Amino acid sequence: MIRANKEERIQANHQFTPEAVGMLFNYIIENLKVDSNQLTIFDPAVGTGNLLSTILNYFQTKRINFKGIGVDNDDTMLSIASMSFTFERLEVELFHQDSIDDLFVKNVDIAVSDLPVGYYPIDERTKSFETRSKEGHSFVHHLLIEQSMKTIRPGGYGVFLVPSNLFQTQEAKKLLSFFHEKVYLQAILNLPTKMFKDEQAQKSILILQKVGASAKQAEQVLLGEFPEFNNQEKMLDFLQDFKKWAQKNLF
Repeated sequence: MIRANKEERIQANHQFTPEAVGMLFNYIIENLKVDSNQLTIFDPAVGTGNLLSTILNYFQTKRINFKGIGVDNDDTMLSIASMSFTFERLEVELFHQDSIDDLFVKNVDIAVSDLPVGYYPIDERTKSFETRSKEGHSFVHHLLIEQSMKTIRPGGYGVFLVPSNLFQTQEAKKLLSFFHEKVYLQAILNLPTKMFKDEQAQKSILILQKVGASAKQAEQVLLGEFPEFNNQEKMLDFLQDFKKWAQKNLF
């Protein structure tokens, strides 16, 4: 499957999320303040399940109790995810559904996703969304951020892989307007530029927290860029800095 993914030039929104990125998600989640004996973790665009399985396998090694939930509108990728989770003995509920539709998923602790990027084609379904575009199609990654944050319990987190230029487009105003009084923007961390052939394709990890419970806005929103993955010393320093920031701002 990995070989086919590399050789068949699969479209960007169908490609596996690299495990190295999943491990960064693990470290971030491990340092968030989550008041729960069992974590419910939800991926609204689960695809083949590589990101979610990387996280849940890590949870198992740490003996963290979890409930996994994944939704995707592509039945082929969902079938691959189902087989993958079965082989890895991970208990995950999978739903074949468009995540822009009304979801039965409620009160999750953490939403994670390598969000698909582009325009959502069915404008009728986006009428109730604050992040929808006034004219033409809306950005699907904006809609999924809004939908995901609605499924999260007060004080819970959303950790998403997003385009690095997320807040540099005209539509970003709508997204920031949705955040107002509902979501705390806690951090945005760019992945190393050398991971991407084109600077425009660079991705970042976005950390959001739903308002409520003991949640609070970080005194200083964390902005940064991960060092190259092969520079172990700098990476360890960066992760330690993140841990210190989280202890100071999220607890």
